[in-house]
Amino acid sequence: MHSLLLGNGINRVAMQRGWNEILQELALAFDGLDLVPGIESKPLSMFVEELCARSNLSFQKAEHAVKVEFARLLKQIQSVEAHERICSLFSVIMTTNYDFTIEEVFAGPLHSPTFLAPESRYSLFRRHTAGTKDVWHVHGDVARPGSMVLGFDHYAGYLQKIRNYVTDSVEVKGHPHGRVGSPVKAPSGRIVVTLQFSPDRR
Repeated sequence: MHSLLLGNGINRVAMQRGWNEILQELALAFDGLDLVPGIESKPLSMFVEELCARSNLSFQKAEHAVKVEFARLLKQIQSVEAHERICSLFSVIMTTNYDFTIEEVFAGPLHSPTFLAPESRYSLFRRHTAGTKDVWHVHGDVARPGSMVLGFDHYAGYLQKIRNYVTDSVEVKGHPHGRVGSPVKAPSGRIVVTLQFSPDRR
């Protein structure tokens, strides 16, 4: 089985509008234009958390509002030939991108979620199928903005869930045993795979 881990580079090439332009629109929507000059010098997570912190809403509600608007802006990214040429070589694709450009290039609007377990905030078991491709959005996706990993608190929670899954088990609703553990865990309990997530998507 061939697998691909795809970052944001292909979307930066594909965008009809620049990444910074999208972030500027996000800042404008939340009265944060003064943050725009620092976009290039700080992680995306810090930029998003600054937008949330200055809101009159509670941080949780502000974060949700920012994610919903960011998802709307990211839906404007369209598939290009590069998506097909690169991804056609692989049957399983893991991506840190939130959009569905990969699915759309292979299945148009007919791609569908084929989750292995129900999740709303994290994406350990959330998979999408497009034709013969399985696509895993490890940082969440625009269809469920609450799953989009943007703030450091979300990263920390996600890493803890991965750690629990790999070293012990995690609770899974609807599973016959209630909990699921990693099949690659060694009998001694040692972790035999290493997962690394970076909060800076640039």
